[in-house]
Amino acid sequence: MERGWKVQAAVDAVGEASWRVRARATGTEPGRAPHLVVRAGPVRVYCLDGRAVADLAAAWAQAYATTCHLLPVRLPRYRTAEITAGHASTVVETVVEGRQPWDVTPPDPAHPYAAVSTGWLVVRVHDVAALTVQVRAWSEATALGRQVLRSRPASFNRLLAIARDVGFVERERHAALERPAGRDR
Repeated sequence: MERGWKVQAAVDAVGEASWRVRARATGTEPGRAPHLVVRAGPVRVYCLDGRAVADLAAAWAQAYATTCHLLPVRLPRYRTAEITAGHASTVVETVVEGRQPWDVTPPDPAHPYAAVSTGWLVVRVHDVAALTVQVRAWSEATALGRQVLRSRPASFNRLLAIARDVGFVERERHAALERPAGRDR
């Protein structure tokens, strides 16, 4: 009996890195839709439809809205050397289509980085510079996707506004739980 292997990858995103978003044809036959190639730092993602672009962009919008103020602007050199020693190139390539479940974990004392997970991939973001690279790439991906994909993703500004609203509601809920019973603001 065949047994499937659970595949998981975790990559570290630290500091400034290059990013690029482009549309790519899927074939020479008429009527074939293009897809997007999004490369941001150590990750390259082939997005086959607008829903996948929107879901991944929503994850990065949520990460920006909820973790930007918790991360250092840049890591000190001694911490960066521990994480980024070695050759710099794309670490992970993946193809996504349709709905993509995602989660954002903010930094805390147990792990000083934000973790953005989508399916089997986890990107650990160590500073605001690395987060900004991802946000810029996915913002451009939604803009280009709205022009070339058959199913148009939501704009990044809309996704960011939703993420900020969700973050506000979550902060208010946690604040209400922390207030002593019977006391209002």
